[in-house]
Amino acid sequence: MEIYGVFSHPIVVLDLPNLEDSIHDYFKKEEYNKVNNVSNTMSENDRVLENEICQPLKERLLQSIFEFKQKILSSDCDLYITQSWLNFTEKGGAHHKHYHPNSIISGVFYYDVSSEDNISFSNPFKFQYDFNPKQYNVFNSPEWTIPTKKNTVVLFMSYMSHFVKEKQEGDIRKTLAFNTFFKPPFGLKDNRTLIQ
Repeated sequence: MEIYGVFSHPIVVLDLPNLEDSIHDYFKKEEYNKVNNVSNTMSENDRVLENEICQPLKERLLQSIFEFKQKILSSDCDLYITQSWLNFTEKGGAHHKHYHPNSIISGVFYYDVSSEDNISFSNPFKFQYDFNPKQYNVFNSPEWTIPTKKNTVVLFMSYMSHFVKEKQEGDIRKTLAFNTFFKPPFGLKDNRTLIQ
């Protein structure tokens, strides 16, 4: 038997170097200016990576986005980071199921997390029948959970619905989320899709 994973949805996990102390300090200051989200909190600042202190981190994230774009999308289009914000999930908190409109590739950088932290993705294809699988795999699961660790970034297509289950233990889960979009020009003139 041959099995083809046709039209699969890529999720990439990359290790990044430790954050500089100055970036950690900046993130701690941003924690004092947070707003409520559905079941956790986030920074009021939605342009965290625009601070000059964050430029080394921003460059590493852009390099990760470039690798994702080259290896998976096989595209020369240019992407830039639009918005970037911090998320804080305490014990008993969660992060509601959502996706990121007006973005191409989204990412979550885990800068302060516990060993049990993770991120879950919902299967965009809905099964018409509940056939009660004996063992779940990437083809028959309604959701898939990926463990996370400190100093990793998870990249995914922005249309992918994702969430964080209720945090059972450990310290506050602290992440940096970001979105991207095309830098013009993109598309093809002959296809009448060119945007300049």
